[in-house]
Amino acid sequence: MLTTLRFFGLLAGFLLMTLQGRAQTNARPSSFLLSSGNSEMENYVISRNELFAKIDRHAFEVSGHNINNPEELSQALCPDEFSEMEKVRSIYSWMAKNIVYDENGLRNNQLQHQTAEDVFKNRLGVCEGFSNLFLTLCSYANIEARFIQGYAKEDYFSNEKIIVFPNHAWNSVQINGKWHLLDVTWASLNKNLPDWNLSDNTNVEYKLEANFLIDPETFILTHLPEDPSWQLLPVPVAFDEFYEEDFLIKSPETKIDVHERIDYIENLDSIDRELYLSERMVVNHWNKLKEYRLGIAYYFKAQQLYRMIGKMKGNAKNEVINSIRKNYQNSLDELRKLNSNDFGFKHAKDLIPIIESRRDLIMMNNS
Repeated sequence: MLTTLRFFGLLAGFLLMTLQGRAQTNARPSSFLLSSGNSEMENYVISRNELFAKIDRHAFEVSGHNINNPEELSQALCPDEFSEMEKVRSIYSWMAKNIVYDENGLRNNQLQHQTAEDVFKNRLGVCEGFSNLFLTLCSYANIEARFIQGYAKEDYFSNEKIIVFPNHAWNSVQINGKWHLLDVTWASLNKNLPDWNLSDNTNVEYKLEANFLIDPETFILTHLPEDPSWQLLPVPVAFDEFYEEDFLIKSPETKIDVHERIDYIENLDSIDRELYLSERMVVNHWNKLKEYRLGIAYYFKAQQLYRMIGKMKGNAKNEVINSIRKNYQNSLDELRKLNSNDFGFKHAKDLIPIIESRRDLIMMNNS
């Protein structure tokens, strides 16, 4: 469950809006015996994959009790000799064992702050906090990772509830130059795993493996990112298809490298990136978040271009002025689609007269 609305991506710096409310250790992979002191954990056979089993046991030996902050934890979990894959698995498995899903806080609307530091300190969080901590630990280990927001369904074929707003967060992580998907929240051994099953090797193994580096064709059955690029599919699945479970994974007519597409997006400047993503974000017919986000993105693009024209002359200046006018008009067209019960309506209502006056002014100056 997201406690902070992160719909704006890089525009969040412009629009601070919410829905609600070094001590270095030399830890090494050890033998196949746990030394955590927790008797329930000591007989785990975590993974059939020998490499993962070794890394899991290393991660479980790092208790964190004598570690002061996420940076120290990352150093303990990810010694220099670990590969990127081993570092990612170590972080993932430690979090799955040690971070508790805050069911009570969520149920009683008393959630703690979901920053990486707070989740590390409290050992407690929901999906936003899990994803923030995973992102931070990866950053300290020099692993590229991203916070992904979107829609999730706990059960494969359960569409009883209308999913109005993005309701979940997870991560993408880059290993050897390729992006992969994982959900450390759903991997939590403290979430939906009864105490009497805690030492059940099969259940623990399933939770760890079922949510780690899942192929995109499987991940899309339960996770739909708001930014379709992070589906990591050549042909993205639409929201209605996801909700109704009525889709087949499509092959593009021409070869598409999803990793090159993400590289292209991330090399755009912040406003062009937001505009690119807003134009392509999934459409949820139960809200107008896309229209709102697009309207704001077009407005900021017009403002960015306006700051460029001071020293320009001739045809080049005229072309930029036309582009400014077009972006202002696009912004108005999107924001005017919002109704009084839509998210962002009040902000859009206040902004529309400002955009209209700026559009009219730029047209007058160019006449």
